[in-house]
Amino acid sequence: MEPAPTAEDAVLFTFEEKPLYMMNGQKCEIVSIEFTEDSRYILGLSPVIDGSVSATPDTKALKLGSVVTGKFTLSAGKYITHGEYEAQMELRDEVAKITGAVSGEFKGKKKRSESNTTEEVNAHRTWVVDNTYIKITGGVNAEAGFKGCDFQEIAQFLKDNGAKIDPSKVAGYKISEMEFTGSGSMNIAFSATSSFYGSYTLSGENITYSFVVINNNDILAASASGKLTFPANKKAELILNTTIGGYNGTVQFSMHSN
Repeated sequence: MEPAPTAEDAVLFTFEEKPLYMMNGQKCEIVSIEFTEDSRYILGLSPVIDGSVSATPDTKALKLGSVVTGKFTLSAGKYITHGEYEAQMELRDEVAKITGAVSGEFKGKKKRSESNTTEEVNAHRTWVVDNTYIKITGGVNAEAGFKGCDFQEIAQFLKDNGAKIDPSKVAGYKISEMEFTGSGSMNIAFSATSSFYGSYTLSGENITYSFVVINNNDILAASASGKLTFPANKKAELILNTTIGGYNGTVQFSMHSN
């Protein structure tokens, strides 16, 4: 596959001076923003619990509470975000100039995305799930294929086959997009609820991931490993060995990119 359309402009900016952002009535700090190879942005947020905000650099690992995703366009070197978070950004190596609901110049670090192998070039884009195959073992044995990926539908099937799983806990968990970026971020966006967000590594076909934002839900484990392959142009197969509601599981996603 050719590189995704905005691969040359893909970048991750991690804030040291963290702008404030109101999300659903909750005051948050903007921890990071990533502009992906496929014209998406991923805004990382951390809730401000006690009302206090420190502008000093945080030397600890990123502590994200949620992410906001959407599309962006480029104009004269400026990133213009659309959707839930609307702003205009100019990114320098250590400063982000923001114009929008939150405006100002904020210190941080810019890291450009990298695609060093054929597998990485192929992976670094936005994927849509066409079909999902699932198999679980460990007290319950069940397997089936599904169109798209609606975890409530899958959970109901597993419950009907004896698994101790409550389908209502995954209502709204229908995958809309899955993203792999050259900065090592993996994001699974759902159509009616928040995203799963974390990091991944890809070595040849071998992939591992670790989520830092999973919204207290165990439909996928906080970490998993498997294979990512590309059987045809703009087609991908992701096979993960993980846990589903405490059971051993294999999940296979058949995906396409635009």
